[in-house]
Amino acid sequence: MASRIRRSAMSILFGREGAAVAVADIKAASAEATAERVRAEGAEAAVVVADASEEVAASSMFADARDALGAIDGLVLNVGIGADMGLRGTSVEESDRVMADFRGWRQARPDAGKVPAN
Repeated sequence: MASRIRRSAMSILFGREGAAVAVADIKAASAEATAERVRAEGAEAAVVVADASEEVAASSMFADARDALGAIDGLVLNVGIGADMGLRGTSVEESDRVMADFRGWRQARPDAGKVPAN
């Protein structure tokens, strides 16, 4: 929940400052809820649905954002998941999923500069 609040706050702030905002999430409903909040502030927002832990999907997010909004001028990577159980209550599988999210973005991030403007 805290991650969604931070993402919404950052997205709204960038929209207020004049940015068009691409909201990416693994869950379409979550991304759309954030995009609606951005639009309510008068900014343009696009929804991109993808799993950041998958390298190909993470890379395609940049192309999808560019197709929807034009050139990418800035980037905020607020990615990650948590089991909300602290270190003692987190299983090996949950820890692996958290690290997979990080790896996907780490591998995809350079693609932002490789996506040519329209």
